[in-house]
Amino acid sequence: MQIYLDGVTNATWALWLSCSDDRGGNRYMRSQCLLKDAELCALERDLPVLLKSGFAILNDWRTRPDELAFATRLAPR
Repeated sequence: MQIYLDGVTNATWALWLSCSDDRGGNRYMRSQCLLKDAELCALERDLPVLLKSGFAILNDWRTRPDELAFATRLAPR
């Protein structure tokens, strides 16, 4: 989960979810924006519910890695 400043001029915030799994030289991934263009007061008010909901979504994705989409090939180490 990542909370970041979404709009610099109007100071809005976003909450982004991302899950990845590296398999056999490939990265598979899934992401979703749970909140976008929120003012700070709304983010503060809703944050406990958003974190709980986001955690549940990420745990669900973790149990179904076959549903992650191919994202990129990884460089050899």
